[in-house]
Amino acid sequence: MFKKYLTILFLSVLFLTPILKINAQNNTNDKVFLKQISLKTDKESYRAGMTIHTVVLLRNEFFEFKKWKINYYFSAQNEKDFADFIQTKDIILNSGERKQLKFDSQIPKDIPEGDYKVMIEIVDGDKIIAQRVKSLKIKGLKSLNMDFLICHDKECVKSDSVFPLGEKIYFKVNSNVQNLKIKAKIKNTKNNKEEN
Repeated sequence: MFKKYLTILFLSVLFLTPILKINAQNNTNDKVFLKQISLKTDKESYRAGMTIHTVVLLRNEFFEFKKWKINYYFSAQNEKDFADFIQTKDIILNSGERKQLKFDSQIPKDIPEGDYKVMIEIVDGDKIIAQRVKSLKIKGLKSLNMDFLICHDKECVKSDSVFPLGEKIYFKVNSNVQNLKIKAKIKNTKNNKEEN
């Protein structure tokens, strides 16, 4: 009886060892592969209208050839989703092979100044197996916050939108820009007449 249990135990270990070894190799390869991706841009900061030149370096550390889809994104730093300048490239790598991919993105001339990011995703079939993100600074259009108030008094304690005919009105502009100069025209909706 003891021999029977010993034989079953021996056969179980014999059959399970290769399966455990394969799983361990696959997990190790995933970790090694994830270290073999680099994402670099030609600069750390850009101006509106410039081109971002991005280089992605990949190496296949798996024991077989791999076909991956590489998705490239550009987005504002505070956005959760990458929705701008999506580019996709397919790549086939033999085991141990290394390749370099280049992505170029034209920055719009009217882009607001701020923090941005580029990202790549490595997709195997329908599964994202790796991602890399790089932060960038872009000097572009400065944001202008402005509140335009029409008031009954010079201190603009209370703003309003309806005034009696002939009453003096005051304008106040709250803005993040110092020494703001405004040229305005007032339009009379009754006779379509404009006054400076």
